[in-house]
Amino acid sequence: MSDEFLLVRRAARDSRLGRWFETARAILMASWHSSAVGGIVHHTAAQLHATDLADRIRWIGITVAVASIAHLVLRSLVSSTVVSALPTLLFAGTATLGVVVAWQAAAFERAWRER
Repeated sequence: MSDEFLLVRRAARDSRLGRWFETARAILMASWHSSAVGGIVHHTAAQLHATDLADRIRWIGITVAVASIAHLVLRSLVSSTVVSALPTLLFAGTATLGVVVAWQAAAFERAWRER
């Protein structure tokens, strides 16, 4: 990185707008860390990080499958003039892929490690 970018960053950081953004960021981060939702997200992330890779892959596959199926269900409740342009087959395929990944999580882990 050149010295010019360091000078620009330092000037932006020391400006009134830069100080305002830094203060706003500090307030947001403090409120996030002290909030109930932030605590739940941090706890969930710590639990996910402590699990085996195969279990994480399985969890992600299940999450993707459930989200895709939920999208298809919600999509059926919306008027045809409002439904998004993405085809139903895309979400059905994504749900299928999520199920396959969750089903064969150990094989995906082995393939990942062998790569």
